[in-house]
Amino acid sequence: MDPIRQTVFTDPKSGKLGNCFNACLASLLELKLGEVPRFHLMKGNQTKRLKEFLGKHGYVFHGFVNGSPTGKGVDGFFIASYEVVNHPPYRHCVIWKDGSIFHDPRDHFVELGCDAHHYLDIERKQ
Repeated sequence: MDPIRQTVFTDPKSGKLGNCFNACLASLLELKLGEVPRFHLMKGNQTKRLKEFLGKHGYVFHGFVNGSPTGKGVDGFFIASYEVVNHPPYRHCVIWKDGSIFHDPRDHFVELGCDAHHYLDIERKQ
């Protein structure tokens, strides 16, 4: 896991979406930020494209999990998604390990909800 910072930030007034998910995915896969597509901006089946991308990089995508992570993750690391308290329904992604935030790709504080609600369940191919 190589911590990467996000470079684009969500702006609720303009509707611009940040790239925290991309930064977290780049961190887990140890890629450069520019090597990770901005799936949420793509048309069509974004989940299918994410699954294909992960497969090309040697990972298996099991889905998005509500509640606590159930799989192995990537060396125990997961991408967790939190609701941003002052800007619902926007969400913010962080790297999660052992029950808490391990890496936040933002370079400044954002007030997050109490609990992560969604996890990206991926692991390395065997």
